[in-house]
Amino acid sequence: MIQLECTEVSDTEIYDACLDGVTDEGLKQRYQMIYPELSEAYDEYRNHASLGALSDLPVLPNRTSDDEIVVGAINKGQLKALYSAYLVPSAKPGRLFYDRLIVAGDRKCPSCGMGQVRTLDHYLPKSRYPKYSVLPANLIPSCRDCNTGKGASIAETAQEQVLHPFLDADHFYQEQWLFAQVVWSNPLSIKYYVDAPAHWSETDRNRVKKHFDDYKLALRFSTEAGERLVELLSQREILLRFGGPEACREFLRESVEHYRNHVNDRRRAMYQALENAEGFWNPDV
Repeated sequence: MIQLECTEVSDTEIYDACLDGVTDEGLKQRYQMIYPELSEAYDEYRNHASLGALSDLPVLPNRTSDDEIVVGAINKGQLKALYSAYLVPSAKPGRLFYDRLIVAGDRKCPSCGMGQVRTLDHYLPKSRYPKYSVLPANLIPSCRDCNTGKGASIAETAQEQVLHPFLDADHFYQEQWLFAQVVWSNPLSIKYYVDAPAHWSETDRNRVKKHFDDYKLALRFSTEAGERLVELLSQREILLRFGGPEACREFLRESVEHYRNHVNDRRRAMYQALENAEGFWNPDV
């Protein structure tokens, strides 16, 4: 999981670029007329996000028709089209900003910290929150697995919210809640689990568990760790042969230290688990 700096793309830059792609002058004027109200909604979004309360924002009922008027004279379908028809297509002026948002976070998916970014995911889905279709803070760089896993589900309570890489509090990213343990099976495997700090609120503890479950991180991380374990077992044999158990343990300790700035990185959790498993670095035990 990776915390991202808020994008330098402003609300007005991206909105104006989308409107530059609208050829129907009447529709363009109607879009321009609703911007003051949208701007207030954008501020409300950021205020709620800073409190971990985006689930409290007004939401459209499920299956609301695209013809339903949402703001001024603009309906739900037209708000969603700001993204799908005027931001994403390569021939539209808005595409420049889509591409800038995609590269936020150095192309590594912030929701899992593992996949390559392939798309933008609406943190609040545009089908239920169309006002935020092109709000930069609502557009999360995402890999395909995370984008597919989350889908269009919405959080009805604060504790059901997955982490927001742009706007959530620092403690989600600076305090460890992701751990792993060695499973002495054949072949050896790594099992990941969540154990949030006891001093956190129950809501925050439930949020990281929700994030872990919604993105199916237990399975995805364990699968990736299994591939890495094949290499590590070969390295272990060399270290044991030439340096003994302490050399092997020191390698694991240094590997944990390597990821010290990313306390919830899956690789750090794996190396911690292996260091804590004396039977791994000292097979004679």
